[in-house]
Amino acid sequence: MTYRENPKNDNRAREYFAAHADQFPGVAAAMQTFFDAPGLNTARELMKTYFSHHQQGDIESLEKVTSVFASKIRVAKMVDSVLADEDELKGIADRSYPHPIGFDKLVLYHDQDSGFKLRLHVYWRGNQRAAMERLHLHKFEMASAIVAGELTNHIWKIKEFDNSAGLVRGIQTEETDESREQKKMYAYSGYRRDAQGVLHKTFLGEALLERGETKTMVSGQSYAQLLSDGHYVETNAETGISNGDICSTIYIHGPALTDESGRKIPILFEEFRLAADDQVVKPIPAMTPEYLRSQLTKYRDFLKQNLEFYDWLYDEKHGRNLSVGMIAGYLLAESHHNPHVLSLWVDNEHECKEELRAHEKTLRKLVNGEMKLSDFSEDDRTKRYFAILLDKALTHPRGKEYFLDKYGDLVKEMWRYCGAIRGEKPEITELKPMWTGFVGRDLPGGAHYGHVAAMIEAAYKARDKIMPYFNASETDRGDMWKEDDSPVSKADPEAEDAIRSTLKEYYPAYHFKGEESGEDTTQPPQEGDRRWLVDAIDGTRNFNAGRYDFCIMMACQKFEGGEWVTTDSLIADPVHNKIWWAEKGQGAFCIEGRSSETKMAVPHKHIFDHYPADEPLHGRMIDLSIKGLSIDAEMAFRRILREEQSVERNMGSTGLMLVSAGDGRSDGVVLTAHDYDIEPGLLIAREAGAAIREVTFNVGPVQRTAFIAASDDRTADVLKKAVEQGLQANPKPPVPQPPAL
Repeated sequence: MTYRENPKNDNRAREYFAAHADQFPGVAAAMQTFFDAPGLNTARELMKTYFSHHQQGDIESLEKVTSVFASKIRVAKMVDSVLADEDELKGIADRSYPHPIGFDKLVLYHDQDSGFKLRLHVYWRGNQRAAMERLHLHKFEMASAIVAGELTNHIWKIKEFDNSAGLVRGIQTEETDESREQKKMYAYSGYRRDAQGVLHKTFLGEALLERGETKTMVSGQSYAQLLSDGHYVETNAETGISNGDICSTIYIHGPALTDESGRKIPILFEEFRLAADDQVVKPIPAMTPEYLRSQLTKYRDFLKQNLEFYDWLYDEKHGRNLSVGMIAGYLLAESHHNPHVLSLWVDNEHECKEELRAHEKTLRKLVNGEMKLSDFSEDDRTKRYFAILLDKALTHPRGKEYFLDKYGDLVKEMWRYCGAIRGEKPEITELKPMWTGFVGRDLPGGAHYGHVAAMIEAAYKARDKIMPYFNASETDRGDMWKEDDSPVSKADPEAEDAIRSTLKEYYPAYHFKGEESGEDTTQPPQEGDRRWLVDAIDGTRNFNAGRYDFCIMMACQKFEGGEWVTTDSLIADPVHNKIWWAEKGQGAFCIEGRSSETKMAVPHKHIFDHYPADEPLHGRMIDLSIKGLSIDAEMAFRRILREEQSVERNMGSTGLMLVSAGDGRSDGVVLTAHDYDIEPGLLIAREAGAAIREVTFNVGPVQRTAFIAASDDRTADVLKKAVEQGLQANPKPPVPQPPAL
């Protein structure tokens, strides 16, 4: 799935200008043209059409038309159109310059008739830590659409103004609210041009300002502002000051206006009076076309990397998307003032979990109307992320209750996000890294995303069903025997149902085959189909007897070339709270205690030093579950093992046997069983580095397979030969036997 930006802005703008078609003729059509073919030309025509009808003070319509630029996709195409037009590039360079407070001020278009400007502001990473924008009053109405990163807009209202210098005719003031912060500041012209064209910063008088609204907006949002409001902005990336990434906006600079008091110049405010009341301001040189091209190219590449990141964030491989986990990480970044959120999560997991559980309570109160965003302090930097989560909940197509049920556990969502992003790049520490070629794993690691994440969650849901029955009485367990003489308890179908419902929530189109319920479809599979293969309790005899050797087994398979191929698998030990999982071609991993994770690898053994060539199985631990062989074949095989003086064992769980072959707790395993008993553990053993062999044979008209996993090729080959010799010793057609547990 490709990431698509939120359509709410577009729908809002369409509805507004459709409802105000008489006031703004042609705007709706120009907007649709821009949607269909984003570029500088269509953007320019949209804004020319709008400003030909705009009235002073109408910042509602100004915000609506500006909101359509809050799109990384469209702005990237606008930049591409500029880079492709050399004349356009030169014209923009002549009008643009790098602002001293740390952003590129790019005037994409200046309309000489109405006076409006279409600007792109790019705040490069880290620059604003050195210089924050000064508080000021514009001489024009303005609106801004946040394309990337975030922007905090601080409003200050003028309460008193001493126009002792007499350079402005007056400034509109408002009544004082003593409950709000106030400060005395010094007003200067910004900037006044004399008859010779020289710029001056001239003292205008003293002012009393009062703090107004402080609002933080993230990419995809927009705002417009009254001419009489003073403001300054601070910009950071999605994790605020703790990450300091790139921010960019499309800025609409309206025509120069005169406010109700007759003010005709912009005003800058300083906390301290400057040494000179009149200072000559040196103009900033315009950009060269070469410099502009390099900056636009760098910015365009950043936007495309950003879009690749969101493609990854919303990729269907994750099941449900990872965006809530990323926002949970923002909350941690703000509270710890630390950009290295992934390391923070790993190193201080208990503390982070407690914080997120507290945040979850706040989120639920907001969603249920027990708390409002206005209850947050204006300086509380977590407010913006709760605003995003609240918007996600209230606009979710299946309702806010569904959102809370599926995404409300912030600990789980952060755990999913951390596992997924570290699976892509395990060496990273920042929450939202930007690098060239993000998509595509080249360093595998703990990748708890997609199929693996779904199976991990399903395993914990199954554990909740299984453990209450463990060590319960036989009556409470409801022990029964199936037609093939294999045992079953009440826990088996309950756990399988929990697994099925969880996996179906992630991937509703996938087929399901379980030991208890069988295949969920009678239709033959098609190329590319997916299915889940599940044994909710592997080792039921052990489970019923109160022994620990049982597990939960799951595999995800894809139908390729006429057969089901296992691509992902999981085995969970619910008693010891351990999980083993593997992804085809990416390795196998073990999670202990839901936090500590290590990559599995069959221990290297110097087998030729310890095992003579004529006694390759002497003293080796071999796990067996070979009831699929005939009695004669099984007896012949066991006789070979005894002659080799190997140690035989049957743990009663094929899954745990295969895991043992993958982590070195056994030297080899030989199994004959159903696919749901074999496939999950076989992939884990193979990805851990075990040597895998297969021997096919017939049981009447049915072809079956004996699977061998061993610590090394030599042991695997010897075991395969022993199985083949056992089958050759079978004088009669084999008798079908019940499958191993």
